[in-house]
Amino acid sequence: MEIYQLSATELAKKIKSKEVSSKEITQMYIDRIEKFDGDINSVVVRMFDKAIQDAEKADNALSKGEDLGPLHGIPMTIKESYAIEDQKTTWGNEAFKENVAKSDGLAVRRFREAGAHFMGKTNVPLDLADFQSFNSIYGTTNNPWNLERIPGGSSGGSAAALAAGFTGLEAGSDIGGSIRNPAHFCGVYGHKPTHGIIPQTGHELISNVPDSDLSVCGPLARSAEDLKCALDIMAGPAEREATGWKLQLPKPNFKSLKELKVAVWATDEVAPVSNEIEERTTQVGETLAKLGAEVSFDARPNFDPTFAHANYQLLLQSVMAAGMGDEERAKIQKMVEELDESKMTSDAAVLGDKTALFEAASARGAVLSHANWLKANYQREKLK
Repeated sequence: MEIYQLSATELAKKIKSKEVSSKEITQMYIDRIEKFDGDINSVVVRMFDKAIQDAEKADNALSKGEDLGPLHGIPMTIKESYAIEDQKTTWGNEAFKENVAKSDGLAVRRFREAGAHFMGKTNVPLDLADFQSFNSIYGTTNNPWNLERIPGGSSGGSAAALAAGFTGLEAGSDIGGSIRNPAHFCGVYGHKPTHGIIPQTGHELISNVPDSDLSVCGPLARSAEDLKCALDIMAGPAEREATGWKLQLPKPNFKSLKELKVAVWATDEVAPVSNEIEERTTQVGETLAKLGAEVSFDARPNFDPTFAHANYQLLLQSVMAAGMGDEERAKIQKMVEELDESKMTSDAAVLGDKTALFEAASARGAVLSHANWLKANYQREKLK
């Protein structure tokens, strides 16, 4: 395996054992970006000179016997939406083309405190709101496995950079698949954490705004071990809350697959997948069963996925439409008032008109009153 294919935790061990220096790894990634990223276009904000300086500091610290943390000397990139001091943070939006962060965001600071340093930031779609990664400022990011395909989104640049061997570690954000989707498209690891355990401070266009409902920050990586390491670094209350509570994530409570009960939900008519994906998911379940896990292909949670998804659309669109202009909001309000109520009942959905139900929920969510948001939130809580 080439060194650029190693995980961040593997690289950190090599740095600490002095098999390779942080500067050598950083320069290796920079060389790969400069050689191969022209067609991929994943690392759109570049901080190469500063990265080399930081790598030299990490190597000097190691020579003095200092340990900077679990990611000592690891060069990484991060989604463009995170604030890095003196670097642009635009979210791919022309209105913020000259927006320069005055300080590091919280996640960036925590990675630095763990010993990592940054080579740049990776591409996103406009306002982080798409399953691809194009915007008019930075252009289109392509999938490194096939340049004619997309890397997913909105953390598409993050996943593409990892898959191409341009970075040791990444962090993205996710409200409707924005970590999970590109991780899948690019064949890397991604984790959407539980809402609330990673503060969103510094993942924002305007500073000091409250965390968004549904949306989370989280890591992308080349191994599950890296995800765990990055999650431990990113998680925990923001400074203003840390005096009142702390987070201690539990360790896994099993030591063998034989102790696990696994439910396999390979496809569903609400969200059907391709035959190949269904077959591969089923194979995973069958393999787990052979290794000793108790596996069920029939077990399902006690809720209706059709209306769980419709309720999710209400809540999702209420977040996504928060910055909508008055004129656009008025148009959607008029459309909602003209909706055919007969297509939004359980009977209609059972008969196959789920598309109408989901479209109606999306429209309603964009103009949702606070009272109706509370009702939708109540339904969400009942599912937990």
